[in-house]
Amino acid sequence: MPQTLDQAVQVLDRDLEEFLLRFPLSITSAGQSKGAMRFYLYSHGDTAFGINQGVRMKEMRFRLGPKSLAKNAKALQCIHIPVSPFEQLKPDSISKVTHYDAADYLVTTQLTGCTFAIRKAKGGGLEFLHVQPKGDFNGMEVQRAVQKEFQVSFGRGSGTDSTTYGENTRVTVMGARINGLWTVYAQYQDSSGSVTKVDCIYKEPSSVAYVD
Repeated sequence: MPQTLDQAVQVLDRDLEEFLLRFPLSITSAGQSKGAMRFYLYSHGDTAFGINQGVRMKEMRFRLGPKSLAKNAKALQCIHIPVSPFEQLKPDSISKVTHYDAADYLVTTQLTGCTFAIRKAKGGGLEFLHVQPKGDFNGMEVQRAVQKEFQVSFGRGSGTDSTTYGENTRVTVMGARINGLWTVYAQYQDSSGSVTKVDCIYKEPSSVAYVD
């Protein structure tokens, strides 16, 4: 039997990687809003396959967005990374996240051809960028271009691994901060919205732990 919202939240509180393996998740954009804001986790009302201890099992599909479209929802404080078109990139397209940002989760809208990038920021913290292909540049070209400037450039590629994702694959990117350090995961979904696997695409080393 599929897990309830409350049961899914218990898994999320315990381990984001396990949550993403078990529960198909889509994330709704908050437009160009940056930084910490309240998101709501709620059920789609239908099911798809997740992975529980290596076994495919039907679970509720969940959505995480800035507005609750269901009576029963769980509020989460999240840092939102907006989408920027590749040909319109500016310095302020980059979202800088420091230990002063009061949120335990990091979210961005689902990738269907875009690139999600991460690097250390000068002076401390991390910088994040979600880039949308536009104009003369396709998803694979954007991924390669961003790779020259960022430590992590996760985008469209010829295969599906911890640096690229292939055709007919949608990706939900979500991060969690534990003891001041960020870990970011990619949840791969097929065309039916079922989870195919989860990769860790970034783990912040403990040597850069923030000190208040």
